[in-house]
Amino acid sequence: MVNDPVALAAEAARRILAGLTPDRPYVVLLQTGDGARAKAAGEALRAALACDQRIALAEVVREHRAPAADPDRPQQHVNVVADIVRPPPALVVRVSESGPVLYIAARLPGADPLGPPDDGWLWVMQDP
Repeated sequence: MVNDPVALAAEAARRILAGLTPDRPYVVLLQTGDGARAKAAGEALRAALACDQRIALAEVVREHRAPAADPDRPQQHVNVVADIVRPPPALVVRVSESGPVLYIAARLPGADPLGPPDDGWLWVMQDP
């Protein structure tokens, strides 16, 4: 595969779908980074996964919470915002690019699906 984000996304979709059982839904959080190739691969991967009825895509919802005391300014408060992932994912897939290299990597959600991987990546694919 040479500089083909759609082909890399198709291979990632095959890898994800190959491990699924027919009777259980599987929730995937798909994160796409900046860059034209990452966006193209992310869109292609989202479309490929959406074609399978066993896949549900998680979304990140921003929730506003009660104000909290500001430790730096006595008698002041700050607005609290939390990003919540719904439904909880079984797999987090990150599509990103660095220079000329496009990456698609998967990991378990761990303690924070939006944070770094707790136990590293399950697999990483790259192009070229």
